[in-house]
Amino acid sequence: MRRMAVHLCLAAAACTPNYSGMKAPPMPDGMVEVAAPEPVTWHTAVQVLAKNDLPIEDLRRQFGWIETQVRPVDQAAASAWADCSDPLQNAIIGPDRVAVLVRVKSDGSDNSKIHVEAEWSYSLDSEVTCQSKGIWEQTLLAKIREAVAQKVPETDES
Repeated sequence: MRRMAVHLCLAAAACTPNYSGMKAPPMPDGMVEVAAPEPVTWHTAVQVLAKNDLPIEDLRRQFGWIETQVRPVDQAAASAWADCSDPLQNAIIGPDRVAVLVRVKSDGSDNSKIHVEAEWSYSLDSEVTCQSKGIWEQTLLAKIREAVAQKVPETDES
């Protein structure tokens, strides 16, 4: 059902709310170049998030902002992707939830740039923010870039 909603959202221009008057947050350092125009990268990122069961919470196309809902993750598996400090046990443990922020922007040519950031957390009596190892984000970024490459034919510049 959610995938259908995402596909309907992709087809409709009204999916992105009007945030006119709001100032776009600055783009993060470390954005990675993608050999495709921004619209292709944007739509592909939305599709890859849906395929990876990461439901979208907020889309702000004019800011290049795609934010997912917080979703539970397997704590044992997620310990490979982030570390959380448990003050009650004085130990490092794995997170039990994640939210993802994908940023996409045009680079002013026929290419675009993308950045993936995961916010890992663990729930005790209150939420504990975890330190990402960056591995999971690089994997998701690679999936998006691979999906974009399948949509954009390579050009022969010889």
